[in-house]
Amino acid sequence: MECDFLLSYINGSQLMKKEYAEVVEHHLAICLTCQELFEIMGDFPSIEEEGSFSIEMKARILTKVFDEEFPML
Repeated sequence: MECDFLLSYINGSQLMKKEYAEVVEHHLAICLTCQELFEIMGDFPSIEEEGSFSIEMKARILTKVFDEEFPML
């Protein structure tokens, strides 16, 4: 479940409580998929930055990545 909140964590969401951010950090230490995603997404500008990617664009990118990594059988 922590995987679902990685994007909010990466973007430094103000809605994420400190305690939950710590849970995501612990999850990140053990989840190879999230580690790779964190590395990739860390290169994108923050959604708070003017002119950055929209959340919809990031969602499309992530969907494409996960569809390629884990195609449905």
